Amino acid sequence: MKFALLLSLFCIGIISCTQKQTSIKENTDYVNTFIGTNNSGNTFPGAVLPWGMASVSPHNCLNFKGGDNTQTGIYVHGQPHIYGFGNIHYSGVGCNLGGNIILMPQPGELNIDPTKNRSSYSGEKSEPGYYEVQLTDYNILTQLTATKRCGLSKFTFQDKKGNVTLDLSHPTNGVWGGYINLVSDNELEGYELDGGFCGSHLNYKVYWVIRFNKNAENYGVYKDGQILDDTSVEDKNVGAFYSFDFSDNKELLAKVGISYVSIEQARKNLDTEIPEFAFDNTRSAAKNEWKKQLGKFDINGGTEEEKTIFYTALYHSLLLPYVSNDVDGKYRSFVSNYSRILPFTERPKTRGAYKPFEILETKATRYSMFSLWDTYRTLHPLLILAYPNQQIDMVNTMIEKYNEGGALPLWTSNGIEWGGMVGDPAAIVLADSYLKNLGGFDKGNALKATKDNGRSPSEGGNDFRRGHDEYVELGFIPENEKAKLGVWGTVSTAMEYSLADFAVSKMAEKMGDTEFAEEMMKKSLGPLQLFDKDTMFFRPKFRNGSWMNPFDVYSTAGEVIGHDHLGYPGFVEGNAWQYLFFMHHHPEELANLMGGKEELIQRLDECFEKDQFVLWNEPDMHYPFIYAGFKGEEWKTQKEVTKALKKHFNTDPGGLPGNDDAGTISAWVVFAMIGIYPDAQGKTDYLVCRPVFDDITINLENGKQLKIINNPHQKEDYIKEVWVNGKKMEGFKIDHNLISKGGTIEMKY
Repeated sequence: MKFALLLSLFCIGIISCTQKQTSIKENTDYVNTFIGTNNSGNTFPGAVLPWGMASVSPHNCLNFKGGDNTQTGIYVHGQPHIYGFGNIHYSGVGCNLGGNIILMPQPGELNIDPTKNRSSYSGEKSEPGYYEVQLTDYNILTQLTATKRCGLSKFTFQDKKGNVTLDLSHPTNGVWGGYINLVSDNELEGYELDGGFCGSHLNYKVYWVIRFNKNAENYGVYKDGQILDDTSVEDKNVGAFYSFDFSDNKELLAKVGISYVSIEQARKNLDTEIPEFAFDNTRSAAKNEWKKQLGKFDINGGTEEEKTIFYTALYHSLLLPYVSNDVDGKYRSFVSNYSRILPFTERPKTRGAYKPFEILETKATRYSMFSLWDTYRTLHPLLILAYPNQQIDMVNTMIEKYNEGGALPLWTSNGIEWGGMVGDPAAIVLADSYLKNLGGFDKGNALKATKDNGRSPSEGGNDFRRGHDEYVELGFIPENEKAKLGVWGTVSTAMEYSLADFAVSKMAEKMGDTEFAEEMMKKSLGPLQLFDKDTMFFRPKFRNGSWMNPFDVYSTAGEVIGHDHLGYPGFVEGNAWQYLFFMHHHPEELANLMGGKEELIQRLDECFEKDQFVLWNEPDMHYPFIYAGFKGEEWKTQKEVTKALKKHFNTDPGGLPGNDDAGTISAWVVFAMIGIYPDAQGKTDYLVCRPVFDDITINLENGKQLKIINNPHQKEDYIKEVWVNGKKMEGFKIDHNLISKGGTIEMKY
């Protein structure tokens, strides 16, 4: 009896341990893809791989002319109906783009009206690489997964008859339509037009091939709501339908191959990445890829909510830029058109490129969708630290774009320079990558590209920088000449040029080009003269040296008429407070302008006290970390970062403070939660804040680890000392090149 009892207890113990082991969460379990799908975060909940070209996701907002879309992602959490499932989406971008190749299942009688072909829904579930939902009106279970360049949808019908429609008449931004060719009873091909980003008139073609696992009983094309007696159609309001018999097998799978090169390339991507209709295998492979990439960070401690916020932020940081070359390396070349889509008054004048694009081929990985005004601040520094291989390919992509189009990109996707935002951000990314000892790209060509971008045509440059001659001549861009020059935000643009020039100067200095380094450093100091000691703010100035009046330091309206969130006159998407400390790459000079370091800190305190630090946009996102560079003030960084995390981020659909800007806000969260944040580009330091977790391990590409140890402390305690590799640091800065190959950072309280 005793032996039997012991055996029984032993078995119970094994079962208990097994249950505990199986209940341990994986990193993918902490990703909540619905975060940011409200509050204009512009994320999407569907299936996508890290840096994936294809992404399959629901549309619960129509975007017809005058339609009901309320954010650019085409999905707003809580909207009542689903209208279809698109195969291309871009996470957290500020204007409409993508949402292409929309498939919608429906039972029974065919309905080709996309405004009425909709269903209420329930039971949404999502994890990295997978999404499912029950279309309750249609009684159809929809499941989605993806590979790098292909989408795979599974529709489980209950009715004996059903259909799937392809809709090319949902304009995300005023450019839509395309071409459809019915290849057979289970395959169709074509392209869809997309473009019009932020009001631009430029567009491009997304090529696709769709293949079903069942043969249709009937299929056809339609135009303007009328079914045609034809096997192909090319126009605006066009679509296709395939009707099936589900008397036996209720499951219908649809795989979609995508390319920006040709239909043939889309078919090649499809045949290579999804050769069979193996939904479970594809889903499993997607999840494993996400486990691998999220596994660069291991965290211990923290609450379940904090872990969810962290891994979801990391997930959103790994969606853009996306892989744009096909499986055989072919891609559409970049053509710089030198036109800009902002200020908005110039939208109708947006013109095409000077030369047509080409189809080229790469042996590496080519990337697209560079929202660089945003991403240079946090996203690319995150990739440099933890995902250097991807960053190297992105740097090479930027250099190749320079070779192909004559200029580094500003805001580019799918071979087109959209010209969004301001400054010279690609030069900043190249310099930051070089200074942090990232290898694998042509340093000489990188410097040449930044030289061309940093000079106007009169200096032998490439006409990239608007207002650059004035910036060189005066040190600033005259506010009374901005319309003629086509400059959005004279103060902001000059400051962005300053940071780029500072970073490139440091790059040139390290390369031994002292003459160019001195030239760029001198230029970078120019915008400091925009500081007005009467108001103690940077403000717009006229050519004759007088200040613009009136001047309101709190307003964010007036720079772009009709778009009150896009900045006060002189400023891009912000006000004078949000640009007051932008020039922190020149800390001594900035402090001197304000009367000294103590006065600078007082002004920074005032900014937070008056709630003028915002995290819904980029220009001031570094403000909390400025304190870390001043002895005795470092605790304020920890205080303000902790406050910002609690105020702006949670696990609800509205859990972002606004547009994620292609992962920029999410990358800010990653840095803030692990306790280090990149200093101004051109410098290689990380500024220290209080980590959220007990310890963090970053698994580096070289096989080594960077460990961040957050010693035991009370919640209200602040870090007293920072130790790196067993040595106490002077201050709260850590050089990237000290830890990039592994080591230990220890926070002591």
